[in-house]
Amino acid sequence: MESAKILVVDDDPDIVAVLDELLRKEGHQVTTCAAGADAIAAGRDEAFDVVVVDIRLPDVDGLAVLRAYQETSPDAAVIVTTAFGTVETAIEAIKTGAYDYIPKPFKLDEVRIVVRRALERKRLLQENRRYRQELRGKRADAGDLQDGGAGGPHAEHGPHPGGERHGKRADRAHDPLQQRPSTRGVCRGGLRGSDRDTLGE
Repeated sequence: MESAKILVVDDDPDIVAVLDELLRKEGHQVTTCAAGADAIAAGRDEAFDVVVVDIRLPDVDGLAVLRAYQETSPDAAVIVTTAFGTVETAIEAIKTGAYDYIPKPFKLDEVRIVVRRALERKRLLQENRRYRQELRGKRADAGDLQDGGAGGPHAEHGPHPGGERHGKRADRAHDPLQQRPSTRGVCRGGLRGSDRDTLGE
């Protein structure tokens, strides 16, 4: 799996430390924040592939972070974490555009799986977008060739008696071929913590 840039946002330092270590072991670059405002500011400075954000934060909530990333980084996959008492809010986050939610307490394997799926979905979307762009480019080139390659009714019978008029037609037929075309606040990038089986208990 290719290395990804992941932002972890949670005001619980133990959860932040363990997620930081877990995702770094997966080969990813990890930035951490303890507040929603800092996470939003970090998104203006750097493009993240995945954002793991707690719904309950001391300043702005996770939904506000989600909406901010939809505006500034729509390609980022936002995963929300939530306690059992706020599952309704997590469902609202999904409707708002979050990729998925993970209820607390969660197991580390669950985090690994959801993050991997989010990155795979992002990769497929990027490949699909690139394919569509290439297809549009090929259609545009084919249209140019069709418009400029007919050669007119005298193309197979030598020069037109008018000379100059035939030369202008030839110029038009050849023209399309010639014309073918680091983070703020308290967000950090290197926390460490002990790896446990279950977080948020």
